[in-house]
Amino acid sequence: MTGSPSNAVEVSETSGASAAAKKKKRKRKKKKAVAADVSNADVSTETAVEGSTNNDTEIEAAAKAGKNKLKDMNGVDNHIAQHEHEITKQTNEALTEHMQESLQKSETPRNQLDNVSKEVESSKEALASTKAELESANTKIKATKTELEDARKEAKATKEAHEQTQSELESAKEEVKAIRDAHAQTQAELESANAVKASLQKKLNDSSAQIDSLNSEVMQLKDKMSKLELAKGNLEQLAAKIEDSKELSALGQTQAVAMERELSKIDALKADLENLQRSDEEKQSEIIRLMAQLQTTEADAMRLRNTLVKSQATAEEAEKLLLDARGEESTHDVSIENESRLARMEAKCAAAIAELAAVKAKRDDFRRQLSNLEQSTTVNGILKGFEQPVVWQLASYCMEPTCKNAFTWIRRRHHCRECGRSVCSTHSTVRRGGVGSVRICTMCLRS
Repeated sequence: MTGSPSNAVEVSETSGASAAAKKKKRKRKKKKAVAADVSNADVSTETAVEGSTNNDTEIEAAAKAGKNKLKDMNGVDNHIAQHEHEITKQTNEALTEHMQESLQKSETPRNQLDNVSKEVESSKEALASTKAELESANTKIKATKTELEDARKEAKATKEAHEQTQSELESAKEEVKAIRDAHAQTQAELESANAVKASLQKKLNDSSAQIDSLNSEVMQLKDKMSKLELAKGNLEQLAAKIEDSKELSALGQTQAVAMERELSKIDALKADLENLQRSDEEKQSEIIRLMAQLQTTEADAMRLRNTLVKSQATAEEAEKLLLDARGEESTHDVSIENESRLARMEAKCAAAIAELAAVKAKRDDFRRQLSNLEQSTTVNGILKGFEQPVVWQLASYCMEPTCKNAFTWIRRRHHCRECGRSVCSTHSTVRRGGVGSVRICTMCLRS
């Protein structure tokens, strides 16, 4: 009976040692598997971080979050290993204490085996708890791997969006360059239109002066025609007397022929005067129409100038948008908004170019009409058969004795249609006539 307790103790020690050895092997295998999973997760995290270092701050934040999660998992693994170590230590201590108590109390082998079995069951329960904790750690590691895969996909999508934004920025640069070229071309065409406008204004001023001269000459012709009408009446009375008396002599016949010639000349002069009046009225209406067209052209030029100013402001806004887009290359919505704004700018430039083309067409039409007006020399040809017009006296100051003020761009120079002197608007007035109005000086008006 004395040998049986020692044999039981030896059996319990042997079974406890084998169970502890098996438990240590399982722990080492689980630790190796956890270490392999953690190392794989670490490698994948490092790969994802290295691949996304050139992307934006969101990917870096995701990589940092992955690393922090790995650190947390490493901490959990360390905690599990420490917990397993403590459980193993406590199990060994409990077994040792139990065996010592069994030896000291000299229990029977059956009771010792029962106690050893209870301790083994307790160790199994502790190992099952440890296994559950390891499975929970594996689940967390798998979740971390899934998050890292999502981060890698998000980094790839962000990289593609970055490349697309870069291509859109290049396209925006080309569109801004085209807008600048169109703006420069529109500016050049506006300068050309202004030059044409100045030339047309000069021609219109010359035409106005010519019309004033023609009006003066028409007034003189009317005076002459009134005298000729009076002479015609006298000649008709004389012809009636000669016809009634029937005392024609050779001299009388010659005078009658001369009178008939004078009468035919008077009729021709009347016809010429009527033609001259019609031509003068047509030219006056043409001048009025041309002045209206010139005002319209000026209004179009002003509108076009305003359009160019808006186009320049639009180009500056496009440059500002391009600079803002360079600072926000990672945002896809900004590039879409830039495309819409650039499309609106392009539409505005196209509208400005269309308006400029319309102004150019009006300018060409206006130029042709002025050319046709300059080619009309019928009135000048008729006036060559009459007396010479009044010679204008050129002077740089007002020839009114009480004035003598120098002419400026405010104080304009006018010529008297009676004497030809140069006077200012203060010492001249407009006299209404049968055909039109003429300007005469105050001295001629008083006389």
